[in-house]
Amino acid sequence: MNSYNLKRLALNVFYPNVCPFCGKIIPYDEYFDDECDDLARCRESSRQFFRAVYYNDKSKPLITAAKEHADGAAISAAARLMFEEIRDHTFGVITAVPPSKARLAENGYSFPELLARELAAMCGTRYRKLLVKKFETKEQKDLTAEERRLNVEGAFLAVNERFVRGGDILLVDDVSTTGATMNEATRALFAAGATSVTPAVFAQTPLNV
Repeated sequence: MNSYNLKRLALNVFYPNVCPFCGKIIPYDEYFDDECDDLARCRESSRQFFRAVYYNDKSKPLITAAKEHADGAAISAAARLMFEEIRDHTFGVITAVPPSKARLAENGYSFPELLARELAAMCGTRYRKLLVKKFETKEQKDLTAEERRLNVEGAFLAVNERFVRGGDILLVDDVSTTGATMNEATRALFAAGATSVTPAVFAQTPLNV
């Protein structure tokens, strides 16, 4: 048993593991009840861009629980679904797209960062904070594809460059529509000397324009 599963087993003694969808108590090494495992898996992943599920009515409750309430069961379930997509690949370091200062101040945490940390633990890989935002950007959800690209242009700066330079990096975010945020964050990591950067998102959502 690896250290990640040992931690889950220990936590289960004090905080019984529950399905993030139905609330049913489940074994410590499971992530959701069998009857709830009907998410629309996104079978479009590749070594160039990993996606776990589609953003829809089935995945939205899990995203809401994790993003707005820091629900540990929901975060673990999301990380597990992403792990199933990347498990056959190896990365030197895992990082996350940084949140806006306003979102971080409002929530007190970043869902992509919690997701990336959990995923790194599952993979036995290091998590490192490798990006910061240089300036605040608008919420992407109400923008067109071109507006999204312009909104995040030049928004990210690489930090901890000793882990970036020459690194094989998995870049994690929660939801992607056009990929504009991921593309710009990836560009910043390559500019700092990364050897490879692979984007991975929990949910892929269509663009409504």
